[in-house]
Amino acid sequence: MFWLKTIYFTNDLTGWTAGEYGKMFRTTDAGNNWVLQSDITHAMLTSMTFVSPMTGWIVGETGTIFKTTTGGLDFNH
Repeated sequence: MFWLKTIYFTNDLTGWTAGEYGKMFRTTDAGNNWVLQSDITHAMLTSMTFVSPMTGWIVGETGTIFKTTTGGLDFNH
């Protein structure tokens, strides 16, 4: 079991949630189903935001910042 700390939707259907152990989940059906999207770090992920459906950032407790330009399909330092 792990804690989820942040959630963000870019539209009515597509969203992400993330938290402990770098776990990140994505939904494309308004939260009815969630799929593990990535394990990008072992740290707690605490906040995320998107400026467009393709570009967003997620930060962790360790001060690490990850960016996506692929709509959350992958995140890079």
